[in-house]
Amino acid sequence: MSNDDFKGTKLSYNEPVNILVLGVDAGDYKNKKSSHTRSDTIMLVNYNPNENKAFILSIPRDTRVKINGDYCKINSAHSIGGTELTIKTVENFLNVHIDYYVEIDYEGFRRAIDAIGGVDVVIPRDMHYKSYDLDINFKKGEKVHLNGELAEKFIRWRKNNDGTGYATGI
Repeated sequence: MSNDDFKGTKLSYNEPVNILVLGVDAGDYKNKKSSHTRSDTIMLVNYNPNENKAFILSIPRDTRVKINGDYCKINSAHSIGGTELTIKTVENFLNVHIDYYVEIDYEGFRRAIDAIGGVDVVIPRDMHYKSYDLDINFKKGEKVHLNGELAEKFIRWRKNNDGTGYATGI
C-alpha cells in the first residue's frame, strides 16, 4: 500500500467517519531491529455529523488479536507492520472501516502540550523513577503546571524505582 491509501476516503460532510488514534512509544533503544514502535494508545473515534456526536472506544493495548495468523497483543501490530498493519488489525478485530488515522509520538505529545500552554495537574501519588532515558520526580499532592517535557514524564510513569506504584505497572 502507498501513503495515498491512507489519505482518507472521499466523504460527504454528512457521513459518519471512523478515525483511528494511535499513540506510539519511544521504541526499543537497546534493540533497533525494527523501525516501527508499539502503539500503546489505541482509540477508535466515530464521528456522526448528523447527530453532532462523537463516540470513542479505547482499545486496551494488551487485547489479544490475530495478526498474520498468530495471536498477539494488539499493540504489537504497529511494531510488526506499522500503521498499515495496525489499521488492518483493528478493522478485522472490530469489523469496521477506518477512514482516517492520527498517529502521535512523544515528541508530538510534548509539542501539543506546549502549544496549549501546558496543563495543570495535582500529583496523585509520589512518582520517583530514574532510568537511562527517563528521570521522573513528582511529590504527591503538589499542584504543578506541566510543560510538554514534564507532561511526558507524568504520563510515562508506571512505578517507582523501589517497586511501588500502580499494582500491575500499567
